[in-house]
Amino acid sequence: MIAVTAIIKNEEAMLEKMLKSCKDIPIFVIDTGSTDGSYDLYKKYNVTWEKYSDWDDCIGTSDTFSFSKARNESLALAGDVEWRIILDADEYLKGNFVKDINRLVKQKWIAKYDMIGVKVETNSEILDSPRVLRNIPEIFYEDIIHNRIIYSEQHKDKAHISGLEIRSGYSPNHKIDPERTVKMLERAIKEEPDKERFYYYLAREYMTQYGKKKLLTMINLLEHYCYLAQSTNEKADARLLLAIFYLETENSHRARWNAWEALKIIPTLTEAWRVIYQLGVPKFRDHYKKIMDISDNDGALTIRKAE
Repeated sequence: MIAVTAIIKNEEAMLEKMLKSCKDIPIFVIDTGSTDGSYDLYKKYNVTWEKYSDWDDCIGTSDTFSFSKARNESLALAGDVEWRIILDADEYLKGNFVKDINRLVKQKWIAKYDMIGVKVETNSEILDSPRVLRNIPEIFYEDIIHNRIIYSEQHKDKAHISGLEIRSGYSPNHKIDPERTVKMLERAIKEEPDKERFYYYLAREYMTQYGKKKLLTMINLLEHYCYLAQSTNEKADARLLLAIFYLETENSHRARWNAWEALKIIPTLTEAWRVIYQLGVPKFRDHYKKIMDISDNDGALTIRKAE
């Protein structure tokens, strides 16, 4: 059996599209403080829902909210369901996702996998993400924001990349407190300064919220992250971002060096080769161009769309 699990707060504007996309399978929701018409939609689509255990801390903005805690409660709410699809209210399943995932989990060979990766497309990027999780105790989330599945890092060989797709939008609810994620990550860094991922994701949030206004701050955050982090596709993306940011500051040496460092981890990064093509030794420009043209971003954490 397979079901959808989600955490939701005041997402009436986006919620129905998500519920419609997965109406043929059970839906389990942990509500983290809604005061809008979400409850009417729960009834309309026969959603199983409960209030978040720290509900009282979620009215308005919160200094203590943890996305991972809420996410783990949504997983538990699904009970004995064998596979859980992880969704947010501003996302929806594309195409024949429900039909295809039901067919997929019935295959005998899928027994060796505990996670199924899908392509998540936003307005600005496409990334592979483990969004279909087997119901085993070892799989759970941690970190208050940009929560991660520890199991996925320990057992990468147990993740199957499916090619199924989720479309992610931008909830109007984000406008109520647009800096919420920034504030949560800044708090997380104060509480756990040795957690390298917080620096990476805070830099990305600054990029989304403030653009070039925080350029030097983003560079400092990513440099610190790279100092702490091991070589992963996340670190490759951080190096690529540094290359792009150093181009903005006209520091060609640091831009070129970070592009090469990104390629040492994932040699298929098109944008990293673009930096090398732009700044590399002129004698080899034709060579760099050929490599850039055949690079397919295989293994990349995220692929940013051209503006």
